[in-house]
Amino acid sequence: MLSNGKIKKLADRGVRIARKENFVYGLPNVMSKDGKIYYELPSGEIKEEFNWDIYNKKPTCL
Repeated sequence: MLSNGKIKKLADRGVRIARKENFVYGLPNVMSKDGKIYYELPSGEIKEEFNWDIYNKKPTCL
């Protein structure tokens, strides 16, 4: 059985890995504070709005 401390440590590690992977792929990290949603861009900039349309495009074949 895993202790609460071990579960928290595993969850924290997973979040760190996911945040790094998002930046590798150029995706923002999504956060919430006081009920508002914020987007942390790979450049380090934090915005309240983000244009997701650029990620909804299908890739084109060359």
